[in-house]
Amino acid sequence: MTNYLNQVRHFYVAKAEKNYDNVGTKSAKAYYGTTQYSTIADAANAGETVSVGDIRVGKTADGKEIYFEHVGPNKVITRSDLIPIDNILYANAKKATELSDTRKHVNIALDSSINSGAPIANQDYILNIEISNYLTPSDRNVLVKFGAVHATSNMTASAFWNAMARSIVRNLSRDIEPMLKVYLSKSLTDPYGATTASNKVEVNMSSDVANVTGIVIESVD
Repeated sequence: MTNYLNQVRHFYVAKAEKNYDNVGTKSAKAYYGTTQYSTIADAANAGETVSVGDIRVGKTADGKEIYFEHVGPNKVITRSDLIPIDNILYANAKKATELSDTRKHVNIALDSSINSGAPIANQDYILNIEISNYLTPSDRNVLVKFGAVHATSNMTASAFWNAMARSIVRNLSRDIEPMLKVYLSKSLTDPYGATTASNKVEVNMSSDVANVTGIVIESVD
């Protein structure tokens, strides 16, 4: 929910509406199976399986205001403020497929024109990842993640990228909800390829994957 001067915008991600009769009226119920409850919280207290994304629209006894009950992350049930019906300008409902977008990604490989595409021994490599405006549209909101590898003698590009991927994964693991996903690739030749590699491989945190030529970093759903 975003607050502005003299207006409030509510935005909810919903998977299942729990108003199957009397929708938007003061007698609307939350249905779970064939049982109806006055609120989603009542259903949860009765032992029903409440799922993230459940939503219910309710109305006050005088019929002048509505509110939303919503099951959010960790199945926390919240209720919105009361919203005067006369103040509502418009409401839109969109399916997830209408809002979906291809995940952004970047392919990273070593430049084959430098040291034949192999890491230079005894050099420190740091890969910085910056996500701008990740909380609000402000230049101050920058999320910084990184991976670091010290190249050893006779280190191959494959060993290098395995080590770099593990380093980035460890750095991302500190976040409750990581915003990025790292994969290994066996098909990258362009240092900044425009398309996602077709044979992405999960990062192995305990041993190297063979014949790796680079990594793919993707935004998460």
